[in-house]
Amino acid sequence: MKEETTITEMVIPRTLDASDASEFTTMVDLGNMQAALDAGIDDLAEPPDALLPSWLDRTDRTHRGYVARRSGEIVGIASFAMANQAGTVTAETEITVLPANWGAGVEQALMDRVEQEARAQGARTLQTWTLHRAASSDRMLIPATGWGSVPMTALSELLLSNGFTMEQVERNSVLPLGDSLALAERMLADASVFAGEEYRPVSWTLPTPEHFQDGYAT
Repeated sequence: MKEETTITEMVIPRTLDASDASEFTTMVDLGNMQAALDAGIDDLAEPPDALLPSWLDRTDRTHRGYVARRSGEIVGIASFAMANQAGTVTAETEITVLPANWGAGVEQALMDRVEQEARAQGARTLQTWTLHRAASSDRMLIPATGWGSVPMTALSELLLSNGFTMEQVERNSVLPLGDSLALAERMLADASVFAGEEYRPVSWTLPTPEHFQDGYAT
């Protein structure tokens, strides 16, 4: 007998100590685990107490969550967010299904539920993002602009099969300050020679000086 996936709307607790907080904390835990698997680092982990206030505050945006269960066990989570401003036609989503539960229809069931919500709220565009390691593979995903590329993942495969297109590649660079900075210093010296006298480093601490604000905002 095929195991059925059930999707329910996630309870957003008033506090993390509330008796109904388990779905929200599970969402955060699964998201952190997925980010660590995808990126290979845990720098992107977010604590639930930092996320809950933004879910409770519906001044500008409304967040919803959806929980996928099989045999009573949570096997996936999806989030949905959309601005409350009249005329908004763009919504955002994230779908998290760990590898052990991927490929059995859980991810598609969550996608279908999120798309249903997007249509109900009047959204015409649904946006999301995926994490990829800095590596090459036989199957690379290239945006229409031609700038940048990322290796294909199971999540990007799901998105493409549901009609999504990749628009932009964003790069995150990390400099471990606990290690030797010899390489960074050498690269800085090389870059300074290449740039010549037309560029100079400028730095400050907050607040941004008034005469830099326009340029920094741009």
